Amino acid sequence: MLGWIKKRIRLEQMNSSLVSAFSKIREDFSAQKKLLEELYINHHGFKQTTSLNHQRIADWIRHFDNSIRRLDADLKVLEKKIDEEFDAFSTASLNLFKEAYEKNIKDVQAVKKEILKEVEVFMNENNAFSIIKELFENSEICCYLTTLNYESLPETRAMLNLRNRSLYPNLIDFFKDHDDDFFIYFSTNTSSPKVEQIKNNPNVCVYFSNPDEYKGCMLSGKINIVDDLNIKNSLWQDNWSIYYPGGKTDNDYTILELKPKLLKVYHQLGTFTIKKD
Repeated sequence: MLGWIKKRIRLEQMNSSLVSAFSKIREDFSAQKKLLEELYINHHGFKQTTSLNHQRIADWIRHFDNSIRRLDADLKVLEKKIDEEFDAFSTASLNLFKEAYEKNIKDVQAVKKEILKEVEVFMNENNAFSIIKELFENSEICCYLTTLNYESLPETRAMLNLRNRSLYPNLIDFFKDHDDDFFIYFSTNTSSPKVEQIKNNPNVCVYFSNPDEYKGCMLSGKINIVDDLNIKNSLWQDNWSIYYPGGKTDNDYTILELKPKLLKVYHQLGTFTIKKD
């Protein structure tokens, strides 16, 4: 009788330990699944990633859901064996069961670790997209454009930030179609040195910043001189006549377009890099 009681206590202790371990992992998986679901449905960054990335997030949600279901099923099997088949369920059997599922848990945790690495990347990317959008829409009057002169030395100047919503509310609809591609447009004089520099070497860099919050965004790529009259007309502002007396058709009125290939986002001590196709 004493041996039976000891066995029962031992089994219950081991079962309690397993239930606790499984429950903790289940809670962790459930929390990660909930986070992924929120990111998948609501967050700005994931809506701007490719459909493939969006699908991968959905696959990870299913992975966590399947892991949760499997853990629940395993626990039910274990508890049933102890409660209903106690006499036939030896300590040795439970040890084998425990060893097998400890290995299974390690395997699942290893997969989870790799998944969460990528989830962290996407979370950082999501935050980076939000910072870029914030800087585009709220940065003060100017951002900074750097070109290379004929001696391959950089020259930086302030340019009007046409994406600033408060300064250019009439351009909000125009830029709405460029939330995903981060296109930048500038107006400038055709006769300016920067236009000649761009013709010679179109590789440029643009920088937006919010010094008060230690936020910045650098965009680089090849900048183009726009010939499309629809774009030039859409961007035109009436007060630009002081720069271009001839209006929209002034030969000295030029629009530059940057399709960035590389973006670097800076926030406090962190840096995140985005490469565009």
